[in-house]
Amino acid sequence: METGSHPTDSTRGEALIVDSVAAVPLQHGKVGEIWLRGPHIAAGYLGDESATQHTFGGTLSNGDGPFLRTGDLAFSMDEGLYIVGRAKDTIIVRGRNYAPSDIEQLWTELTGSVRQGYAAAIQIEIGEAQHVVLVAEVKRADVRKADTTSVELLAQSLRALAMERLELGVTDLILVPEGTIPRTTSGKVQRLELARSLRAGEASWLASAGPLKNSLRL
Repeated sequence: METGSHPTDSTRGEALIVDSVAAVPLQHGKVGEIWLRGPHIAAGYLGDESATQHTFGGTLSNGDGPFLRTGDLAFSMDEGLYIVGRAKDTIIVRGRNYAPSDIEQLWTELTGSVRQGYAAAIQIEIGEAQHVVLVAEVKRADVRKADTTSVELLAQSLRALAMERLELGVTDLILVPEGTIPRTTSGKVQRLELARSLRAGEASWLASAGPLKNSLRL
């Protein structure tokens, strides 16, 4: 079985795709966390031993290490590594992991939009209920089309496609004004901040479909 690793030498270092729970390297094509080691890796965080051990002290089940745990999810092929997202953004339903980008891609197919970062799939827990939510921006010119009937129809189509392709139940669809999904200065979607702002009732919204609107101030 070929694992997702790249050989180490004194200048290149090593990259592994690792099952971060079992701490074992994964074969090509399997999604896991990128672990790195080599002369280019820093020793850790200054004055923060706990964070240093967690991030820079990754150890495989066979005792091999330490590795830098990047927090990035990827899969490897002979051609190299392909990054698919961040571990902290992973949506977990009944023990199965889903990449937010897979749900967001379904929305792109439904709407035909190719604008990067205009939609974000997140998971929100309210009480004992887990909500898988797709938050999508609406262009200013299309705001008047974001009515209750339209969002319900879109939500039905999204749920059907997600169940067919991913075997995942998407519970809620929320439409928000263009430019309101939080991003980093480099343009990456801040999914955790988006989930926080929704729970806190701080996010602007236009329309929603799903049970979440009964729990949040939507």
